[in-house]
Amino acid sequence: MPTPDFAAPGTDALTLRLVTPDGLDAALGDLPQVAQAWARAQGFRAGPGAVLALPDASGGLWGALVGLGDDKARARGRFIAASAASKLPEGTYALDPATDPDLAHETALGWLLESYRFDRYASQSTAKRGWWRRRASMPNGCASSRRARR
Repeated sequence: MPTPDFAAPGTDALTLRLVTPDGLDAALGDLPQVAQAWARAQGFRAGPGAVLALPDASGGLWGALVGLGDDKARARGRFIAASAASKLPEGTYALDPATDPDLAHETALGWLLESYRFDRYASQSTAKRGWWRRRASMPNGCASSRRARR
């Protein structure tokens, strides 16, 4: 099984936007019209760990919203956004460039931790679940020394 790692630099990636309930209206206002309508129709509320894949105008995948929850939820645990690594559709994802750098670093680390599976003794059906088909590109500003090593 592959070792969790970031996608190669320059890889085309889908947008991954981290949102709080308080910032949801502003985040939706910045989305393409189709994605905005979809998020509203689905009743996305940005709860902790909630994930919503967003369509583009041609019916493909534009990106996704990941809920961070309110201040209370974020105070109870770290790596809330990391759960997206196992919930998103197959693809390569990049955090929205407007993401706070500290949150981007925490999310990147959490993504790698969430992606790791010890499967030496797992059955074939368990080992084939395909978590490695969801990759993240390294956030801007992440020092290469922080990058996961093989």
